[in-house]
Order: sequence, then C-alpha cells, then structure tokens
Amino acid sequence: MRLIALIFSMLVASGATALDDGLHFVGLSVNGKDTQPNDVLWISDEPWLPVSLLSSIPGLGFDESHLRITTPAGDATLSETCKTSWDGSFFISSACLRDVLAIKSEFSYSEYLLKIGLSWQTREGGSIGSTSAPIDYFPDSAGITSAFVEGTFIGDNANDLQRSLSASIFGSVAGGVVEIEGDYYSSSGLQPKRYVWVKSTSHTSHLIGSDIVSLNPLLPAARLTGGQVAFSNRAVESTSIPTSTDYLANQLGSSVRDFRGFTDPGSIVELFINSRPVATTRSMLNGAFEFLDVALPSRQLVDVVARVRSSVTGAIIEDIDLSFANSALLLRGGEVIAAVGGGVSGDPLSSISTPSDTSGYAQLRIGLSDQSTIELGHQDIGFSPLSVLSASRSLGRYLIGSGSYSVNGNDGHSYLAELSGVGDDWYFQASSRKDSAGFSAATSEAFEVSNLRYRAMISPRLSVGLDGRKDNRSGSNVSFLLPGLSFSSGRGYGASVWGGQEGDYRLDVDLDNVPNTQIRYSYEAGNQDFSVDLYGSDITYFGRLNSYENRGSRLELGGRWASNNNNFDRANLGFVLTDSGRVGGYVFWDKLLLPGLVSRFEVRNTPPLGRDSNVLSFRWSLRANLGFDGIKPHLASSTSSNRRFGTLKGTIAVDGVAQSFPAITSATVVLNGSPRTAMVSDGEFTIFDVAPGFYRATLDASGLPLELVPSDRLVTFMIDSSTSTSVIFSAQKLLSVSGQFTDIDGGAVAGERICAEASGAVIVSRCSITDDYGYYTIGRLPSATYTITSGATILTEALELQDFVLDADFRLPEEHDLYAK
Repeated sequence: MRLIALIFSMLVASGATALDDGLHFVGLSVNGKDTQPNDVLWISDEPWLPVSLLSSIPGLGFDESHLRITTPAGDATLSETCKTSWDGSFFISSACLRDVLAIKSEFSYSEYLLKIGLSWQTREGGSIGSTSAPIDYFPDSAGITSAFVEGTFIGDNANDLQRSLSASIFGSVAGGVVEIEGDYYSSSGLQPKRYVWVKSTSHTSHLIGSDIVSLNPLLPAARLTGGQVAFSNRAVESTSIPTSTDYLANQLGSSVRDFRGFTDPGSIVELFINSRPVATTRSMLNGAFEFLDVALPSRQLVDVVARVRSSVTGAIIEDIDLSFANSALLLRGGEVIAAVGGGVSGDPLSSISTPSDTSGYAQLRIGLSDQSTIELGHQDIGFSPLSVLSASRSLGRYLIGSGSYSVNGNDGHSYLAELSGVGDDWYFQASSRKDSAGFSAATSEAFEVSNLRYRAMISPRLSVGLDGRKDNRSGSNVSFLLPGLSFSSGRGYGASVWGGQEGDYRLDVDLDNVPNTQIRYSYEAGNQDFSVDLYGSDITYFGRLNSYENRGSRLELGGRWASNNNNFDRANLGFVLTDSGRVGGYVFWDKLLLPGLVSRFEVRNTPPLGRDSNVLSFRWSLRANLGFDGIKPHLASSTSSNRRFGTLKGTIAVDGVAQSFPAITSATVVLNGSPRTAMVSDGEFTIFDVAPGFYRATLDASGLPLELVPSDRLVTFMIDSSTSTSVIFSAQKLLSVSGQFTDIDGGAVAGERICAEASGAVIVSRCSITDDYGYYTIGRLPSATYTITSGATILTEALELQDFVLDADFRLPEEHDLYAK
C-alpha cells in the first residue's frame, strides 16, 4: 500500500509545481544521506515534519510537552504556532525550524525527495534562542603557561653566565583564583610581577597578595602588598567571574557590557578580560556566541579576547579580539560601593625593591541616579598622600562625561576632564589634564589634551579613526593627531595608513592571499620594516629588512626546518648583514621532550643595530606550557609561535567499511581550503609536513573511482607538532540506472516517471522523468536490489545493482490505453 501511495503521489505531482494540502509519502535525505521515506504534511506548499522524524535524527532531541528542541550546538523553544496536528499526529513547521534552528528543508519534485540540511554539520545557519552549557569540555583546574628556565653565556667572560626562570601559574584554591607571575635572574634575584588570591561573591570581592593599585587616572599607580576588600549594597548582575584588576572596587558596580561574535558552530568560547578568564559559553548553530552583562573595569582601554576551543579536544582554534575603550563609568541610582586596602608599598619578595611603611587606600562610589555617580578616595601608597573627588554623568544615549580633582600633601592640585562613548560601530575617548607645580614635574597653566582615540566602522571592511600621540623624537612632548584609515579585504590582504604632523605617517600592508606566502610592510617617520615568509613542505624561508633613522639598516635571511629525527624537531638558521658591512649569524634547534615541554639550544654571533661589533652568546632554555585536569597534565596550548610540522594519516571507509575498495590509488584531501594529494595503498594514505593547528577537512572526488562519492561532511581534527594524527574519511559507492522508454513501434515516450526503489537493509526511493527522446537516468543509488517502476503503466523490473546499468529499457505494452486513444 505504501508503494501504491508513493506512486499515486508521484502521479499527482508529475509536472506540478506544488503539492496539495495534506499528507504525502515522500523520500527523505538528511545532509545528503538517504533515510526512511515518511509521511510529510503539506500546508500552503510548506512541508511540516512529523515529530517522530525529528526525534529519529541523530543528535537532535525533541521535548513535545515544552516544544523544546536540543541540538549538538544549542537548543531553542518553539512557539505554539510552529506546531499542528493531523490525523492524531503532531507536525512541526519547516519554516520555524529554518528561522529558529537553521534546519533547512528543500523539496525536489523531479526526485520526489525532501532534503533536510542540519546547520551544525554544514557550518551554516541562523541564530537560536539560547545556548546550552558545555558538557564535553572543562577549563583547566590549574596550569603553567610560558614557564621557562634559561642559561645564557655572553662574550668570553665566565662571569657573564646568566641563569633565569620565568613562570606564570594559575589555579583554584579555597574557592578562589590563584595567579602567580614572576622572574628570577642569577644576577638580580627574584622579581615577582604579581601574586594574588581572589575570591568574589555577589556582594563582595577579596584579594590577598601583591598587585598594582590606582583609584583614579589622576593618581599614580603603585604596588600594594597586603589585602583588599570591596563591598556593594546591590548584587552584581553579571555572568562573569571577577578577578583582580587595577580598580578592584569598580568590578562590583554596574559597569557591564554585552559581547558578541562568530566562530565555528558548537565550539567552546572563553572570554578573557585583561588576560584573565571571566566566562565560558558555547557558540550557536550559526557560529554566533554572546556574553551578556559582563562586568568590566572602567577608565581604561579594556583588553577583551574571546578564545575559541574545540568542544571535542579543548584545543585552541582562534583568538577573537573584542577590545574597546570602556565608557561605562556609572552606577545605578542608590548603589553604593566601598573598597579598602592595606599592607605595605612595594613587594617584600622582590630582590630589587624595598617595601616601605604601612600603606593603604579607601574609596567610596555612590550612584546618585542612573545618570550620575560620584567618587571619593584617599590613597597613601608609595607617594605623598593623595585625595580625589570625581563625578560622572550621562550625556545622552552614547556619551559619558566625567571630571576629577585631586590634592596631595604638598598643596599640589590636578584636574582631569574625560569624555567617552561607545556605539554599535564606533567608540570615542578623550581626556584633558592640568597639573600645578606641587603636584607633578610637568606643570601646565591650561588644560592640555592628554589622550584622544576615535574609531568608526564605515563597513565591515573599512574603518576610520583619530589617535592622539606623544612625539618624543625631538626631545619634547608634542601632542598631535593622527587621522587614519584601515582596510581589510577579508581575503588575505589589507592595509592601514595613519598621518601626523610635519608629513609623518604610518603605513601597514599585509598580504596573505598568495599561496604559501606571507608579506608584511610597515613605514613610520623614516623607519621601515619589510618581511617575507615562504612556506614549503618541510622548510620555511624568511627574509627581514629593517631600516631605522640614526641606527642604519639590517638584512636577515634564513630558514626554519621541521624534522622527525631524534636530534631536533625544529631548527632555525639565519644570516645577518648590516649597512656598515658587519656579517653575523645564528642557529638554534628545538626538541620536544614531552607534550608541553620543549628544550632549545641557541648560538648567536650577530651585530646589533647601531653597533660596530658582534655579540657572541650561547643560550639553553627549557620551556613548559601545561594545563592540569586535577593532577593529570596535558598540553595547554602551542609551545612556539613558529611552525613545526605534523603528519596526517588518513583512512578511506567506503560504505562504513575501511580498506574495502582496493581500486582507490590516490586521494585528495582539502585542508582548510587547500588541497593535498597522496597515494593510497589498501585504503590508507599519509600526508606529511602539515602545519600544526586546527583543521576542517573534506575528501575530494579527484582521483577517486567514478562510483565513489565522498561525504561532504567536514571532518575536524588537530595536527600537533612532530606527531601523527589519524583521521577516517567516508565515501559512498553510488551507481546509476539508465535506459529508454519506447512504445511498441520503438517511438520515444516522453514525460514518463521512472522510479527505483529498494527496501530492506538499504531504503532508497529515487525517480526521474524521461526526456523528449524517452531516455532517463536515476543516479545516487547505493548497491542493492531495486524495483524499477514506470509509474504511468505500473511496469516493474527487478534489478540487482552492483555496477552502472545503461540498458534498463521499458517498452509500452500493446494493450496500453495509449493505443486505445
């Protein structure tokens, strides 16, 4: 009966441009893969999919009672208008699936086939209502990043042997975050940069350790070692996890902002504020992600980076820069924030500084209204005591103005006026300052512009701006403006130019669209930098030309080799020539001892710019870059910005079975848009010298036998340095049936629908229409036993399809109604 219904539906639809309202039994494919034919409801030429069909799609779940659909890249709740019932069954509108979840449906009348496309597999799609929490990736509980121990010998004096250790360590302790950064040098001892423990709740934030403090841009920044605490009378409505900043109290205010961007669907996205992680989310079906109500420090250029990681491996895919000039200075009406800190000025652990007497600060911020905020503060850290009074007010929808006044113990006074704003595609920040003689060495009788920044996006590819700079080349501080223009093609090349006074300007040009080539050029006020990198299979050649006023020119040529031998994983050899005729060179090689642990030995004998003699040095270093899940270490990120190569080992599985098609002799794999070809033996191939990184790859049809159709699904994987990565690529054996439909006299019968059906282990339904000469072809048929049917005459023929068939002909019987007419 199903077969009769299908044939009847095809008869009705033959030559039609729309289907009647009601149920139609049609063939189905999901992302190009055939599935069980099913009843689909048509209403006003729009297909409505049965709930049972949606629930059967791998990775897709449907909660019928709440109309909620979950997918690998997020979830969404549908409205009641997206659901209808027919003959006791429920159906979902394909238009709603397209608009809300980016699930596309397209009906082919010639094939009588409904094609469904899943956006999280095709990397297409639209926005969805919300994202689900990541369940397959967890941030590190602790880590060691950029840590290295190093020994350096310079010249011919044994006393020149220097030993150093540098480390950046983070982790979770007692419900708070621990961060430690510092250096150790054999010549100067320990030099901590920062060591803090921070714990934040909805109303309070606590900090213990050594960090930089400044209550206001008028006040000097100073190091305070001790404790700090901030309190807010209103809970912070923020998704971020506050950590320490130069303005601890400002974290607890309503200085919040939303951040949005695009990346690969289903990826893990971490938000970093001033290099510190604050929130994690997951990208949606179209690759969009968002962080809402993120708390930010005010009165500074905020460094905001979205780090994208693979949801499978946790490996870093890309860093997206979302930085902007923060102008959110205002508290809400009735909000009060108080902060105090105490300890000693300086760092008692540092060997190059001596901590001073007891130091501290106090700050109070009050929101008079939603448009006005005042601040009072007193700071006594390393300098003469300073007091500050500041007020900020909203000036319309986008702008905020503020004024600050400070007085010190020497009866010195300072004034600061600020104006800032952020729009959807622009930001503006300006400040002007005036200091008296008792406040600072640089006195000014009138207000001077101390900072000016403006950026505006004219289009996604073009931006303009203004910058205020300090020109120190003449020995005096001269403020001037640099108008600028920046362009990016989005296809591998871009340029920016910034002009200034007296004909000075800066020019930057990037060119990446030449295959295996990267070119950079910059010019500013007589200083030039030009670089070229040529990437080969196992070696990268590079050239650098630098020319600076009063320092001469320097040419550097060399290469970087990748290797899998026992001596080194990467080597670098370079030669240096200066315009004074000095010649030098260097060589170093890296060895990967363990994942995340790299040894480097380096020898240099090069002439620095502006000097007439070479400097000989020997250096050995051991670098670690590790993350920890509990106590289990793993590679946190790339240990080197330079290229080292890995190997891709591929297996071709035909119809789900590996090494089952010996006729394959070569394979072409498209890696991030670039094809790579290799010889195939027993269904396996190897591609050498693949640069480390995250790859999206597909198997190309080039070189494959005609009957093999590669899967168009993207395969994602990581290539690590000096290691092999195994990946399985899928292909399907698809054949075709061709023939001619004629009448009893051998004349062509045009417009006849011919269908091929298979049931059992393989379920397929494909149709075609004969042309003016009676010929038809039905393609994309997997190996199976088919029933070939002529719909108008109910003629059938059984056919076991193992190869291409070109002579499946039909002849109209003599008793057919056509002759009776």
